[in-house]
Amino acid sequence: MGELIQLDVGKYVNKWKIEKKLGEGAFGAVYKCSADGKMYALKTEGQEEKIQLLKMEVFVLMELAKAANRHFCKIEDKGQCDKFNYVVMTLVGKSLQDLRLQQPKRRFSMGCSISIGIQCLEALEDLHSI
Repeated sequence: MGELIQLDVGKYVNKWKIEKKLGEGAFGAVYKCSADGKMYALKTEGQEEKIQLLKMEVFVLMELAKAANRHFCKIEDKGQCDKFNYVVMTLVGKSLQDLRLQQPKRRFSMGCSISIGIQCLEALEDLHSI
């Protein structure tokens, strides 16, 4: 595992201005970024990583885009900058955990849970159709 890419708020990655760090994992970090008055998510991964997971993610998302999927982010840009690869995609809302914790009893209603389950199954179906 290589060194985790750290980007400072206000830095530009090509035309994408870094607004905030959203999180990080074993192979990279995710940032909220902006361009043309809109917000996006920018994922990074070091070019020295032995396993290039970001390239695989980009490939899968591009295949899903060809199939006009309903449940996955759209790629806005991808490329290399300094010593890292990046992909910019649509920014989704809060996580299911954050939404659940905002509920009065910290849980979803039965109807909401069923709706989430159906959407997850549809997303799996879309993913397995490519």
